[in-house]
Amino acid sequence: MGIIKSDHILPFIAREDFDNFRRDMEIGPGVTFAEWTGALSNQIERARNSGLTVFLTEIIYDDFRQYCRANGCKPDQKLLLSYSRFKKSNDVATAMGKHD
Repeated sequence: MGIIKSDHILPFIAREDFDNFRRDMEIGPGVTFAEWTGALSNQIERARNSGLTVFLTEIIYDDFRQYCRANGCKPDQKLLLSYSRFKKSNDVATAMGKHD
């Protein structure tokens, strides 16, 4: 049986929200937006080279914080990735005209 390839969903943080995410996610005070987007580009390239389809989901800081509060969780990398998948699935459902 072969390896099943799947989607790779990654969060994209807008420049104007980066400082808030950097503080909450403990990315590090010395990491710049350019360095973060460079690392993201490397992740995208590795995933595509592995045969994965990559989707970027734009993450808006206030929406993510609301998601954290609603789930009673402190923001961290794992929750950010979970929110990215949640947001993508909701974006697809909305585009297809499906609603809860």
